[in-house]
Amino acid sequence: MVLTVSTALAAGGATLPASAFAAPTTPHTAAATTMAAEQAPGPGVTTPTANWVEITDPPTGVKAQLPGKAKVQEGSKRVDGKVVHSRMYTVEVGDGFIGETVRDMDGVHQSLKDDLQGFLNVWNSEPGVTIKLASTNSQKATVDGHPALCARITSKGGGSSGAGATCFVADGTHLIQTLALGPASDEKAMQQMHQQFLASIRIP
Repeated sequence: MVLTVSTALAAGGATLPASAFAAPTTPHTAAATTMAAEQAPGPGVTTPTANWVEITDPPTGVKAQLPGKAKVQEGSKRVDGKVVHSRMYTVEVGDGFIGETVRDMDGVHQSLKDDLQGFLNVWNSEPGVTIKLASTNSQKATVDGHPALCARITSKGGGSSGAGATCFVADGTHLIQTLALGPASDEKAMQQMHQQFLASIRIP
């Protein structure tokens, strides 16, 4: 489930289909500073390291902390005549994963509600996808002073079920999507990890 649903983070909504990252990309480890963890995840999830690591998205200066060194993928997609560039940062945690995608959305951003629904629609309609995603309990929120929409995420298919959380954050020129997903039995731990991740986000 980890690799398949990690691709879901790249889908990111109606403006960026899952095929946006179809071209080969070269994953690399994000430049990072190791920081002490403020809160350990639940017992069902084993993190790759005891420390959380600060990542910085170079084009935007957006900072956050993830439970390990992030793998990074870059992509781009033409939307409404403009090229939208994206960076995806992910860390595997046990049988799940947590990460974020930062998109340069100046002039092509839709509403956060549409971002969430578009993300689900694009992923669930992708040919060959056996794991289906759904959202519940969507709520407006604020992340580092910026409007956000967060929701519970569940997955079914491929002989397994998962649960976690996602959040869309807009700062006017960029769109940040966070996503944490793991086995349904580890939902509490994934939710706690996602909350710690959100609290660490800093947007210049």
